[in-house]
Amino acid sequence: VTGEEVKKQFASTKEETTEDKPAIVKEESAPAAPVAKKAAAPPAKKPAVGPSPAKDKATPPNPTEVDSDPNFVYSYHEFTEKYAHLVEEFMTLKTFEESKEFLLKHGDIILQEHASNYLLLASL
Repeated sequence: VTGEEVKKQFASTKEETTEDKPAIVKEESAPAAPVAKKAAAPPAKKPAVGPSPAKDKATPPNPTEVDSDPNFVYSYHEFTEKYAHLVEEFMTLKTFEESKEFLLKHGDIILQEHASNYLLLASL
């Protein structure tokens, strides 16, 4: 997908959404007769901040150390000992499709800061 194709897709979806919306028309009319006030509805419940709870807790995904404890962080040395082979494999990929599939499969590892540091140092 090129940038031009994305621009065209965005423009077409933007046009579709504006066509779906009805035009706002203000009509001037005589003042309406007073209406009895209705009881105010209770305020809408604010959404909870943070991730939504899992709907099916019976079969959780296989957690890694990183997923099971949100405060867990590998040191750079630990990360390279455990995941250097994945980062090295990522560096050997030649096509966009291979990279895309690899990131979809191992994005939780490759998109970490230690992985980007490893790639930077390897490129020197």
